[in-house]
Order: sequence, then structure tokens, then C-alpha cells
Amino acid sequence: MANPAEEEAKRLKRQRLRSLAIAAGLGFLVLAFYAATIVRMGGHPGAQTGEFAPGAQSGAPANGGAP
Repeated sequence: MANPAEEEAKRLKRQRLRSLAIAAGLGFLVLAFYAATIVRMGGHPGAQTGEFAPGAQSGAPANGGAP
């Protein structure tokens, strides 16, 4: 049987590695959702299209009235 102190050190190391893996996975998901949000919004901050564009709720067509 191994030394109890060594076993505890190994257990703590496994727990730390597992925690780091979970944190890395969570960080990846946060970045993936952030990137997906940017892409979905048009990819650039100057995009003035879509239902949330200024004037979109005023009843005016978003494309200036052109068919």
C-alpha cells in the first residue's frame, strides 16, 4: 500500500487537472457563443440592417422602399 500522503497528493493533482479541463471547456464555449453572436449580428459594428436597426420600428422599409 502506498503512503497516504502520496495518495492524497495524487488525488489533489487529478482534481486540479479535472478542474482546469472543465474551466478550459467552459472558456471555449464562452468564446464560441461570443463569436457566433458577432457573426449573427453581421460581423461588423456598423451594420444597419435587420429588425433592430435605427428606424426599423418607424414603419419605413429597411431597404429604402426598393423592391
